[in-house]
Amino acid sequence: MQQLMILVLAAITICWPAGRVSGQTPQTCWVSVAENVTGLTGIEYTRPARATEAGGGELVLLSLRQSLVAYSVAQGRVAWRFAWQPLTEVMADGDVFSYPIRQDGACPLALDESAGLVYLGAGDRVLYALELATGRQRWSWRSSQAFESVVCGGGRVLASTEDYRQVGLDGASGQLVWQLQFRRLSSPQTGVFEGVLVRPEQSGSLWGINSTSGQVMWLKAPLRRVPIVNFFDAMPYDPDTGLFFVSDDAGWLYALQLRTGAVAWEADVASQQSSKRLSNVAAANGRVFALSSVKPPGEPGPSAHAVAFNASTGAVLWEQSGLGSCGPGGMQVLPQRGAVLLGLTSSWGGATWPIQYTAADEATGATLWTLPMGGRFCASTPQYLPGSDLLLLAALSEDRRSLELTTVPAALGRTCPQRPAEQDTDAGASTPPSPPLMPPAPPPPPPKGPADYCWRAQLSQLPLADPATDGGRVYAQDNRGMAIAVDVRTGAAAWKSAACGLDAFWPGSPLVSGGVVYLICATSRVLALNATTGRLLWRTRPICQMPHVKPDRTCTPFGSYGHPDISHRLGLVYFGGPDRSYYAFNITTGEEVWNYYEDNTLATYGSSVGLLDGLLYAVAIADNEVDMKLLALNATDGMLVWSRLASGATRDNGVLQFVNGTLAVGTSGGELRLFSVGLEGGDMVWSMPATSSPISGVERHGDTLYFGDGDGWVRAVSISRTALLWEVSTMDLPELEGLPVPINVIQPRPVYSQGRLYVTCVAGLLVMDAATGKVLWADLSQRSLASPLVIERPEGAQVVIGQYLDKLVSLSPNCNAAGRGATTLTFLNSPPPPPRPSPPSPPLSPPSPLTMDPPPPTPPPASFPTPATSSPAPVPSLAPAVNATTCPVCPLPAAKCNAVPSPNGNSNRLRVSLGLSGVSAKALKADSKAQAGLAAAVDKVAGGSGVRVEVESVSPPGGGSSGALAVVRLRVEVQGGSGRVADVVGALEASMLEGRGSSVGGSSNSKVPVSTMQAALAVAAVGGRGQQQALAAARVRTLVVVRDE
Repeated sequence: MQQLMILVLAAITICWPAGRVSGQTPQTCWVSVAENVTGLTGIEYTRPARATEAGGGELVLLSLRQSLVAYSVAQGRVAWRFAWQPLTEVMADGDVFSYPIRQDGACPLALDESAGLVYLGAGDRVLYALELATGRQRWSWRSSQAFESVVCGGGRVLASTEDYRQVGLDGASGQLVWQLQFRRLSSPQTGVFEGVLVRPEQSGSLWGINSTSGQVMWLKAPLRRVPIVNFFDAMPYDPDTGLFFVSDDAGWLYALQLRTGAVAWEADVASQQSSKRLSNVAAANGRVFALSSVKPPGEPGPSAHAVAFNASTGAVLWEQSGLGSCGPGGMQVLPQRGAVLLGLTSSWGGATWPIQYTAADEATGATLWTLPMGGRFCASTPQYLPGSDLLLLAALSEDRRSLELTTVPAALGRTCPQRPAEQDTDAGASTPPSPPLMPPAPPPPPPKGPADYCWRAQLSQLPLADPATDGGRVYAQDNRGMAIAVDVRTGAAAWKSAACGLDAFWPGSPLVSGGVVYLICATSRVLALNATTGRLLWRTRPICQMPHVKPDRTCTPFGSYGHPDISHRLGLVYFGGPDRSYYAFNITTGEEVWNYYEDNTLATYGSSVGLLDGLLYAVAIADNEVDMKLLALNATDGMLVWSRLASGATRDNGVLQFVNGTLAVGTSGGELRLFSVGLEGGDMVWSMPATSSPISGVERHGDTLYFGDGDGWVRAVSISRTALLWEVSTMDLPELEGLPVPINVIQPRPVYSQGRLYVTCVAGLLVMDAATGKVLWADLSQRSLASPLVIERPEGAQVVIGQYLDKLVSLSPNCNAAGRGATTLTFLNSPPPPPRPSPPSPPLSPPSPLTMDPPPPTPPPASFPTPATSSPAPVPSLAPAVNATTCPVCPLPAAKCNAVPSPNGNSNRLRVSLGLSGVSAKALKADSKAQAGLAAAVDKVAGGSGVRVEVESVSPPGGGSSGALAVVRLRVEVQGGSGRVADVVGALEASMLEGRGSSVGGSSNSKVPVSTMQAALAVAAVGGRGQQQALAAARVRTLVVVRDE
């Protein structure tokens, strides 16, 4: 049983005088120390989630990794403790791996004081309802995945899970009332106010959902086409104005109307700062407070800039710099005391500085007092205890193994109350039965034929490293310390390893060679594993963990995500380290052979290394993020051969590729460059400005460079001609229309193989013709943040990708459609953009992009989470369990989907979406005659008699402002029974097949067969002058038909 001991230490009695005296140090009343609260070797995140009065005394609820602790401040002891067993698995070498909870390592919980219950999304993937006074379990509900957020209100408990589901449970019984399936992950910072659940998605979209029925009220597209900031603290809301507040990765703060999702005001807080993310947002007393992190020049650690806004108007009330921030959860507004409390972080780049808490005047921003905390690390939002008028500050001890609770008076001039008597008793823990440890994975089963090379393997969390293969197995590493080897044909796990240890930095890509897998872990260890068994061969010290950091080094806070290289002749394996240096290790023993280090201005965390003719090459970024440095080192002893400083920063350019004595590099300024290599190399021999957006990875094949950028463009460039060969805006592709993707950032290096280009991006996987940029097929079910592994086979390429949030996925021409991510959404009024249809799976011959399948059917509820208790029966339906008309999933993004059935029982409605090229959406939208001609073309194809066609909307793909592209949505009314409807649907779908329509062209020898739909459109184009102008060059690229049931 987990042990938790509370020790009350002697009070520090440094009082400040009465009145508001700026900069004074408050009295510390007492410090309670909870030792070894997680049962792990260290504490990653330990965040008290709420402090409140309950059961006649003050309780502080501490949400830890393996328990929920209710600590009584008045009694100075644990009132109750509810513990659970984490999900664990025995891996290679007998290591026990604990699966993570959510991305910050904390268990979300919500408090309903009126019902006397606390709802906990525990690390064993069970949602518990516990009595606040005693900790006794009232009910439980089991999920198939970890919880991302838990909130409650209006008698409902609302939980989002890491398989993109949102569920509404009855707060009293735990019965499932409604559940929705989304296509992107929820932010941890959901909120429920006045019957409305606000669900931000990490892609940037915002949903407003009726918390009682589960019906969607509104959807707000990403406000600046950038992701939303993922806070782990409560969502700010101002009840007087009905506004809630969110921020995005562009550094903007938004105030939105709760009932409609409309933007009331917006403010630029951090768009001009080096770190555009806001650290905290809080609201109280008609004010909104935003905190952003800055790193002043010459300062070793971060500082913070705070801005206070009028909650109603967005007017700036005050600004203050030089404050501290503990990151998400480090700011607390104390409306009872007219103060804002902040905490300064203690860790930056591997070094530690003393932290301090700062109280600022809520109205003016003036500093009221500061409290130094030494080398601790602030662990949660400061808490206000109203009964005793105390503040509770939670911090990790300097050794990161204890959670310390410090109490100070909340008001200036107040003295500490009498300290509770020292007690070391611990209330009995309520612990659910422990699940047994999972045994090591069995050997992979024999191949199964049709499912060959089509599989999904389960990881722990965040597959951010590129996978690798030795031909028989695929090897991968995730961001939580799990390494895995799976059978390349079936995906069955051959072994799993926890030798890296648990951490949250970016890991390096694995290298497999000579029967050994080499890794640089997220924990900054370098290790070697037996490729057959997964057994640990050797492991280095953690390069960036104290006390192992080399003297005078500072570590970058991004892990080490470059690509290694190996020399069997020299017996060395090479890595770019997170401590601004390069390493060579003995491949047999793991002994450090040499280390190259210049100074603390060189960032090597994203630097791949590559060997050529006895030299080790690397491309690093300077700390100013303006310059890059190219290095050539002697591969034997690490001595510098040459270094070249060049303007233009660069990130990880993927595996270093040497072609004709040159190395290709892309810069953050959008420039392509070739540098010479060799003993006298380092000169820039070719360059080309290619885009205004950052280039993160460059692929070279012969004379061509392929790359993606931060604005979602994929381009091919000829080196010899210094010319653009082709470019494709992925945001304008019909395949991406309707996906909840704010901007399709392309960071990983694309991969060229046998005439195709494989591109992973925020939207998913795109497979393109390398000669033209034409999309051949795609998997858009979830984003992928690492380069793909492409294995050519006679029947077609096998593509292995790491898929967000925790999957390793293999796709091949044999696979069924992976889909675009299902939804089961019901809309209250007019619907927001529904899901687009699934892209076709890769068949034996790549399909034409002119056809798209209709949306897949709703998945069966068999694998849906059900209540863990036997009394409340689960609702056996994916649809909300309420009496409401439903809106079909249709290709209509505007507010035009009517959920009310037609009064004519023999009238049936179809939704048709046409993707057109050669015509601008703007011109077509303004030309009513052209729209009428287009409707007539669809009517003709559909059969004419008993069919009525009406254009409902015209828009550019993805809602952008692209040029000669348009998406037209039409409503088709069909009179007759189901047989007639089937005929119309069949005619529309068959109309896209080339050769069934008339031929077009000048002479009989030059005529080209076209589809029936294209032929009908050509007739419409000559039906009038206006129609001819708008439709003459139009070509039908996609057609989607969905029946309105």
